[in-house]
Amino acid sequence: MALSALPPEILSRICRFIVAEGGTIVRYRYTLPQDLKSFRLSCKSFYQKTLFDVGVLHGAMLDHFVVGLTYKSLSVLYSISNVPYFRDRLRKIRFDRRFVGCFSGEEQTGFASSPEAVYMMTEIFKNLAHSTSLLNIYLDEEMNYPTILAALNLASFPHQIINVMVNPRDFRPFSHERFLNPLTESPHLISHLEFQATPHEDPEDVEPGERERDVARNEFGRHYSGYKPITPPLSQLAATLSGVERLTFNGCGNMPRLRLCHGCENIWAGIFAKNTYAHLAHLELRDGYVSGSRLRGFIKQHAGTLEHVKFEYMFLTDGTWRSIAQGLQKCSTLKHLDVGPDTTSGCYMGSLRQKHAAPPLEASLPKQYVTSRFNNSMKISDKPPNIRIILNNQEDITNWLDVFMRYFATEQGEEGRCYDRDGFTLPIYHEARTFFLPHHMKGKPDTRSRAKIALDKYLKADEGA
Repeated sequence: MALSALPPEILSRICRFIVAEGGTIVRYRYTLPQDLKSFRLSCKSFYQKTLFDVGVLHGAMLDHFVVGLTYKSLSVLYSISNVPYFRDRLRKIRFDRRFVGCFSGEEQTGFASSPEAVYMMTEIFKNLAHSTSLLNIYLDEEMNYPTILAALNLASFPHQIINVMVNPRDFRPFSHERFLNPLTESPHLISHLEFQATPHEDPEDVEPGERERDVARNEFGRHYSGYKPITPPLSQLAATLSGVERLTFNGCGNMPRLRLCHGCENIWAGIFAKNTYAHLAHLELRDGYVSGSRLRGFIKQHAGTLEHVKFEYMFLTDGTWRSIAQGLQKCSTLKHLDVGPDTTSGCYMGSLRQKHAAPPLEASLPKQYVTSRFNNSMKISDKPPNIRIILNNQEDITNWLDVFMRYFATEQGEEGRCYDRDGFTLPIYHEARTFFLPHHMKGKPDTRSRAKIALDKYLKADEGA
């Protein structure tokens, strides 16, 4: 029998043997051993029959493909988009002009704005319009907006696909019409609007006197007292993009540095509370400060469309998380609720925090919901990984919210003791007590990515598989 006649199952075993001998994992992809590359290129039949193996090995890359606007990078993306097997496994694309490519930064910028780049992107998007897996195209560099949005429009892309990340500080010095106009002119392409505040630095990393100078000049847009990052152009942009399906707010930090954050509050007043997002299904809030009354009002306003809600290290400057839970109970379409890491399973900081303490409303939380409190005397290397509380169906969400409200209680956060800063007093916030449902505590959650699970299963396949 000729080697080219071997079935894909046998060729896959040969690939696994080669990979086990010389494969290495990097951040975005699995680097194929040279022997495997040579094996696949030795015969056209081998090349076609081993597409499955390459798809598994490059699974992480296809889950989150990072590309720069260079000719070489776009050529790779075009090749992926032109092969149905890979195209239908590509989930997210992130365009980043800082991505290390084959050209210098100056040459990347020149190519990115050229007609050739627009043409290549247009052909790529025409291919990707047929993808069955692509979730979003991530933009976090203003220089990329004109080229990518122009190409999507030329390709007549059929649905909302763009994830736009906005750092309000970047819009303060200039009007940025060149970058804002493509966004406001293409609302039919934008599905996800994400706001990223400038994080605060840890006090131990700031030299004496540096913080005073930073506060005085605030060149980095940090949320110091009185700082308001939302400008009229940004408010107008948010109003124009009121048809987005996803909103994400990344605040200024996950440590209680502020009692009331004017910057976070300004974003909520100028972007979230000010607009109604008719198709809003996903809401994610991380590392920020928000008025509990504003948040509950926003949830109530969108209770008919919200399907996915995520909170991670959020501070309520007024109100309680019990009130937020009451608002979530009115979301008839809610299918996914993520309230962040649970302190009882390894995380020393509570994910849901509020300014005021609250006593238990009734009896103590029943034992079937309680797990052992994290032991702070353990060595860092012995700490278990943070385990998130994630509820993936309406029945579990209803049950969890009911128990959370019935036995609602808080305790003072421990970060003030864990992070002792000389001359720096941390504000006091109180952690809302969280818990796992009994059937969620039977086994440790699998925190591996979809691509990593597939890769591990592929490499461990035995002869009888």
